[in-house]
This record gives sequence, structure tokens and C-alpha cells, in this order.
Amino acid sequence: MALTPANFVALFPEFTAQPLTRVQLFLDKATRSSDPVKWGTLYEDAMNLLAAHMLCKSAQGGRVAGGSAGPTTMETVGNLSRQYASTHQLGYRWTDYATTPYGQEYLDLCCILGPTPAVTG
Repeated sequence: MALTPANFVALFPEFTAQPLTRVQLFLDKATRSSDPVKWGTLYEDAMNLLAAHMLCKSAQGGRVAGGSAGPTTMETVGNLSRQYASTHQLGYRWTDYATTPYGQEYLDLCCILGPTPAVTG
């Protein structure tokens, strides 16, 4: 499957309302930020997910859904408190990917390949 706006919208129909020109701009941005050789056969999947993540973030004004500043690390209900490990030790970029389902799938692909893929922009 080629990296085209039509294929992108077929893969992610929730972006049907986006102008195809806008989708193409985000696909271009995603492809400029990654090396296809490092991704190998996962390249198109990764670039579609990365573009979807960036489109989703753009639609949210660059913020996570609900307007929070990052992932929940502690919650309290009545006298009960629960604390989670923070993802901040991964760095901002990795924490940012965790804020959309597309970014989370992109991270899953990164884990498959190990430390080789790098986003540069």
C-alpha cells in the first residue's frame, strides 16, 4: 500500500473529514522524519501511524485529549490513592506518542525494531 492520502483515509476512516491536501502534508512530514531503510517492511505502517498521530494532535491544538499536561501518574478516590510509574523517563517525545492511540501503535512498532528508528523532526 502506497503512502497516499486516499490509502491513509481508507486505513483511518475517522480522518475522512480532513482535506486530502492536509493529510498529504502530514504524510510528507512523517516521511521526512524517518529513514525507510531502518524501518524496512514496517515503514509504511509506521509513517501512516505517525501522520495519524500528528493529525490527531493538530486537531487537539497540540494537547492531549481532555487538555491534561501528560499521562496520569496518580489518582485518589476517597481515602484510596494509587500511583503509576511515570513515562517521563522516556523523554518528551516518547511521552507525547503515548497521548494518542496512533502514537501508541507507533511506539509498539518502535519496540518491535528496537532502538534503530529515529524521529528527527
